[in-house]
Amino acid sequence: MLFHLTPAALPEGYAEALVPLADVKAHLRVDTDEEDALIAAMRDAGVDVVERYANLSMGPRTALAAVFDGFGPIMRIGIGPLATLSVTGVAYIDSDGSSVDLTSSDWRIDAGGGLIPAIGARWPATYGPVTVTYSVGFASGACPSALIAATKMFAAHLYLNREAVVQSGMAAEIPMGVTMLCDRYRVPVV
Repeated sequence: MLFHLTPAALPEGYAEALVPLADVKAHLRVDTDEEDALIAAMRDAGVDVVERYANLSMGPRTALAAVFDGFGPIMRIGIGPLATLSVTGVAYIDSDGSSVDLTSSDWRIDAGGGLIPAIGARWPATYGPVTVTYSVGFASGACPSALIAATKMFAAHLYLNREAVVQSGMAAEIPMGVTMLCDRYRVPVV
């Protein structure tokens, strides 16, 4: 079982803390304030695209939740960086319909970011969903510069191509573009 990020708004100020508007405007060579809201929206879209493509959180995120149908042999949160993944809670619905919280001694995280039973333990039999609460993300100021650059590149692409249709010429990604900058940090999805 794998958890995927579902569309959700970025936390207030999250993208600004990662990639300040002034940095994006400098990248775009924009000196005026008239399009600040538009550029900020494009920057936010860039953060969202980079995070979803790379399956990671560019900044620290806490109290996130993944919901699984039940316990499986390996449950993967599916978001990194894996070195910062911290499961803070596991709860499930038992056969009586009651919510049960496991203690931190009941699980462990494997090298691939999977949630597995503690050594010598087994997952309980469940009849309802399992909710895993976790924290993940690069520490403040520690996001790799390649991911910041990819965010700026994507924002620039949106800024320069404001329409959904190409009017002339053939559109193509520039070699060594956004995806290549993200690929080194991408969390594999199994």
